[in-house]
Amino acid sequence: MIKNLTFPRFEYSILPKTKLWESTERRKELKSIAIFNQKGGVGKTTSTVNISACLEKEHKAKVLIVDCDSQCNATDYMLTYVEPKPELTIEDYLSGKAGLDELMVRISTTFRGHLKDTDIYLLPGTNNMDMLDIPDLEFFKTVTKKAEEDKFDYVFFDCPANLTAPTIAALTASDYVLTPARASDFNSLKGYGLIIDTVQRIQSTSNLGLKILGIFFNEASDTRGLDKYLTHDGNSMGDITFKQRIRSAAAVSDAIFFGRPLVYYKPTAPVTQDFIALTKEMIKKIKKGA
Repeated sequence: MIKNLTFPRFEYSILPKTKLWESTERRKELKSIAIFNQKGGVGKTTSTVNISACLEKEHKAKVLIVDCDSQCNATDYMLTYVEPKPELTIEDYLSGKAGLDELMVRISTTFRGHLKDTDIYLLPGTNNMDMLDIPDLEFFKTVTKKAEEDKFDYVFFDCPANLTAPTIAALTASDYVLTPARASDFNSLKGYGLIIDTVQRIQSTSNLGLKILGIFFNEASDTRGLDKYLTHDGNSMGDITFKQRIRSAAAVSDAIFFGRPLVYYKPTAPVTQDFIALTKEMIKKIKKGA
């Protein structure tokens, strides 16, 4: 049993069992998911945006994206067609200058030549995210509670690679961890062991209900090396990987450039169908209890 959880700017001892946050028991409808890998450059934001859009467009879900990364890639990606641009960020909520109602931004995009309001919402990030004075691990629970009250189906926390205070708070408020990795970069797989360790620490201190959904692969065009790695004797990673993989495609970077999720940019493209299939597989995993 891990006795203490020490992260930048925080040190938490284990709380009494009755006080630990058991997210999956307290919220039956809303699903909160942290997109997280302790290795950078694996497509976390691209995955967050496109899975969210698949849920919204293909499954009629209401989705909230929380940008926890100081690079603010999700914020930049999602606000392309939103006018006027929002001035408020999570920093304003923390400082008491704005409430969550003022902060949530409904995302617009173009589809078949027309501007469309989606059922995707964003809590904009800030470049000061790593330096924010997060009061305690309860911070993002207020976000999931608000999302539940507002009838959201999913909340996604787009987390940075490093274990910042907002990342720990996001994991504390999440039901699941979903990990993207690059099929061509085995180093991004090595980070999965760190994630398991991090999740165990969070479970021991602040979120008993946190579960690992699994790992899926981006840029998976030639996966012969990956398949050998996953089926190698003594390697158990194949048990926790998603079957569906996301191929390399120019449409992904093009969609980012134009600020549109793939299901609204090129809905019939093979890579878009990959994300749609991945999302269906994710839903099935959640229904089975991960």
